[in-house]
Amino acid sequence: MKEKPDVYSAFTFVVIGGILSQNLQKLFEPYENVIVLDFLEQDELRVCYQFCDIAITRAGTTSLAEQKLRDMLLLMVPIPRTHDQKTNAERYVRQYADILIEQNDALGEQLTMILATLQNYHKTSHSTTKSRIDMIQKPKQTLIDTLFTLTS
Repeated sequence: MKEKPDVYSAFTFVVIGGILSQNLQKLFEPYENVIVLDFLEQDELRVCYQFCDIAITRAGTTSLAEQKLRDMLLLMVPIPRTHDQKTNAERYVRQYADILIEQNDALGEQLTMILATLQNYHKTSHSTTKSRIDMIQKPKQTLIDTLFTLTS
């Protein structure tokens, strides 16, 4: 791995590696500000996302939705050979002003430049997630109440 640019020291990175985490552990060992986690269950992932401001992520539909629900800024690097990830990323760029990064030889330099502009970025509010969940739960509960009333 190349020398880490100074911009990276402004961040704490959480890498969720799944089955690749053993290799990732060794790769990121020299960096104090990188935490590598094994596969996380959904509940653990939600808690982790709650405390993250920015995600460097692929652009799978479910991952993007979960991360956006937690109000994260998304730096999306779609897998080039998939049929949907680039389209997903383009939609998030239009709807949420998230950032699409093409996977190519200049990926590291692109990330460094983008992260340099985001060193002081924080979610608008750490309570936003709760309000979004409340916004989803309220209509759901209303629908359940209405159905219960109709069937009684």
